[in-house]
Amino acid sequence: MKKIYTNQICPAEVRRVGDKISVMSIDQFLCLPEDEMPMKLTADYSRFVVVLMNNQTEAGKMQNPTANIKLNEIPGIYHKTKWCNEKFWEYELKNISQEENSPAYSVKLTGKMAGKTPVQILSERGELGVQTLLAQKKWLESNLNGKFAESNKQQIGAIDEAIGLFKAGNMKKDSCIPQIMVNEPVRKFFREKKSIGGKEYNKVYEIRVTFDIARKYPYTVSVKNSYNSIETAEDGTKRIGNENLEAMSGEIKLTVGQWTNYVDIMYRRLMEHEVVHYGYQEKKANMMKNNSKQVV
Repeated sequence: MKKIYTNQICPAEVRRVGDKISVMSIDQFLCLPEDEMPMKLTADYSRFVVVLMNNQTEAGKMQNPTANIKLNEIPGIYHKTKWCNEKFWEYELKNISQEENSPAYSVKLTGKMAGKTPVQILSERGELGVQTLLAQKKWLESNLNGKFAESNKQQIGAIDEAIGLFKAGNMKKDSCIPQIMVNEPVRKFFREKKSIGGKEYNKVYEIRVTFDIARKYPYTVSVKNSYNSIETAEDGTKRIGNENLEAMSGEIKLTVGQWTNYVDIMYRRLMEHEVVHYGYQEKKANMMKNNSKQVV
């Protein structure tokens, strides 16, 4: 029998790198408020739930860290993503301009610097970037056989050109946007509790969405889970302890299209929910108002 995913907003994204796999899906839980404020349109516990399955551990064991995206975070993520995408497309157009069409500006490196050009490395790191590129060149020179030989030769030529321009003072710095946060990564806790060593701990989560304009997969979604004690301060605020028991984490790298699809669906579902229920909730609010007048 086929399994039905009733709350999943769209097909899950899967990223495979060798024997490593990352899968991300998002579920929606949009509920009407049950309190005396019907025009809020959504209950405080409404949210989108990110589930990230991966086998990034040394033993290759699958983990599935989860995190909530609260509804009041959606507008900020939506507009930040739009801004990042605009910068990404501007950056792509700039890289194919004639002025910067030489290998030093256009050839993207592989390995630890995947997606960045030699000029970007030098723009970010200066003289340290020269040493980084020379180390990369040495590695490329030791891998000039096989199916990546031609690509590695192109990268070596691009590195030589970039270092030459840099040392001669003729390199135009690449005004690449540094990695930025798309959301506000704050640690929060679920209601879910677990007894460990005779003491109760809450499940804690943190989700980070970062944007790196120079990479093939510019968006990275990272989720962390752990069990921590929750302390209550004198003013009533809740504080997360520092235990980090049974910690797990995972990440997935997404293209502009993949991440934008998720964000667009979340934003539209929130708008659709409010449009569909607005009339009913308004009638409910008016009835409550009239009843309160009669009681007075």
